[in-house]
Amino acid sequence: MSSILLKVNKFRPGLDGGFFHEGDSNMGKDIRSNVKTTVAGLITAGIAVAHAALALVNGDQPDWTTTVAAVTAAIGLLFAKDGDK
Repeated sequence: MSSILLKVNKFRPGLDGGFFHEGDSNMGKDIRSNVKTTVAGLITAGIAVAHAALALVNGDQPDWTTTVAAVTAAIGLLFAKDGDK
């Protein structure tokens, strides 16, 4: 029984709802194969963080809701798997 639990614990949920083994790493492959969405994600995150930083430097309060939403969208773009379609 314990050997079955050990085998099950080696698997964890993947980003697409499936499961993959801890030794598998498709993140680098996904990012490299979808260059357009990766660049869009990096630019989106960069602009959001820069805008929040600029507001802090100017003594203003950044709009954290917009910043978090933009960074979340950027993360989604980084892991998008439809760049080849």
